[in-house]
Amino acid sequence: MPHEDLKPVMNRAKELARISGLGHVGLAHLALALFEQVDGELRRVLVEDCRLDLDTLVARLRAAMPRTEGAEDRAGLAFSPELQVLLEDLIALRARTGSDHFGMELLAAALFRGHEGAWRVFLETSGIDAAAVAELVLERGSELLQLPLHQVDVFCERVFGGNPAAVVRLESWLTKDLMQAIAAENNLSETVFCVREGHDFRLRWFTPLAEVDFCGHATLGCARILFDEGEGEGDQIRFHSAAGPLTVTREGDRLVLDGPCFPVRPEEPTADLAELVGLPVVAAFVGGGDLILEVEDEAAVRRARPRLDRIAALEHRAVAVTARGLEADFVSRFFAPRVGVPEDPATGSLHCVLAPFWGERLGRRELRALQLSARGGEMICRLRDDRVELVAGTRRYLSGRIRVPRRL
Repeated sequence: MPHEDLKPVMNRAKELARISGLGHVGLAHLALALFEQVDGELRRVLVEDCRLDLDTLVARLRAAMPRTEGAEDRAGLAFSPELQVLLEDLIALRARTGSDHFGMELLAAALFRGHEGAWRVFLETSGIDAAAVAELVLERGSELLQLPLHQVDVFCERVFGGNPAAVVRLESWLTKDLMQAIAAENNLSETVFCVREGHDFRLRWFTPLAEVDFCGHATLGCARILFDEGEGEGDQIRFHSAAGPLTVTREGDRLVLDGPCFPVRPEEPTADLAELVGLPVVAAFVGGGDLILEVEDEAAVRRARPRLDRIAALEHRAVAVTARGLEADFVSRFFAPRVGVPEDPATGSLHCVLAPFWGERLGRRELRALQLSARGGEMICRLRDDRVELVAGTRRYLSGRIRVPRRL
């Protein structure tokens, strides 16, 4: 936020300080009063809370500041040892950043956001390192939000194989428009956003063009990052999503996704369907929102020449071709131009359809699958009652930070 945009807040803060006799401590608690119900969104404060009259602000300030009779400090505040440590950190912060009231306001907003009471915050944050606080203050005072971003290759045994997924771990949800813009900027088949929910995590997946209800490879990529960061209970991480509950378990150096099993319904293998991929079609069915075309053999899958313009115009999310494999039990390719993915390198959700289809056809409960994209993808599919387990190798490619606007 530009400094000039905070002037209305600061003018009120100075007037409150004059009326109440409080200095920096008063300004910090004023920020508590201003920011306590807006989840750290500074612009919303300027629009809503800056219009509060001074009497209301003073009342909120005094309600947040317990007083003791005979206290020697100038405002009559009850200074606990924990509060004294915090104040020393505030002084160190001011020296490091060169910021005066502006820095104190933003620091208070960062420290108090999401807490019920001032003294509880003092207990939780009094030992915070001044340099870390300064970084937080400067970040929250900026128009740009810094977020961790990781990229993981999934359904592969080496980097540059399988399907790359971008993983963004958040403290709280961004707007849908901002998450969609980040996914478009990443320009990978999926970007997954992850927020903690108790001991579990909630996921949302975005292609470059749209939010989707389920993505297998990005879920596995997210689990790889969380495991590496020490998350999970033992060897398992639980997720919540639009596709329902999901779990990922470590199995040696591989990860196992317990995913849904999508039912299929048959379609007539017409000439129009054959024209979509430039191949004769043996059978057709729909599952998981996708149109699946069975073709003659593995060589036919490799020869497929999709008409992406026609595929994008269908009501289905995507079109896949599949056949018996030579080295694997079955092979496939997956085309999803409607959601911004001309050909997906390796698709977990597709195999939640193909695994039960080929499992019934071949009389197998465990199958090896290859996705014949340019990058290639390989996985083991296990049928477990009404669930499908996908066993995948994962390889980390990069970790860094992105800088994005707080809102579009």
